[in-house]
Amino acid sequence: MYQALKRIQRIVEPEGEFNIVSNDTEVVKLVLHRFKNVVQCEEFEFGFKEREEAEKDENRNKRVIELAKYLEALQKGVYSKREIREAAGIDQAHFSDYLKNERIVRLVQNKVITMTYRSIERL
Repeated sequence: MYQALKRIQRIVEPEGEFNIVSNDTEVVKLVLHRFKNVVQCEEFEFGFKEREEAEKDENRNKRVIELAKYLEALQKGVYSKREIREAAGIDQAHFSDYLKNERIVRLVQNKVITMTYRSIERL
């Protein structure tokens, strides 16, 4: 990183302005330590990943609650997982993750539903 910044600013005049974006503060400190006359050093917290993860978790929790309510509201009988997945609006790739959620597992433990390979039975 130091070499790249130094190569960009080969000539002293005009003075360069750099924005270093890194999640490793130690590396940034080491690079800045190598430069003379660093005038201003500010740290910013972007939090993109944390925000995305929080929104993703919040959305998933809402969907799990909706799925649990849907399963509880079903009439007694056997339903295909595909039928339930489509009714709940959950894509096939993530449906098994929803079924492994603690809220759905509690429904199985409380004998509200039973799950087999291709179907879910409402008891």
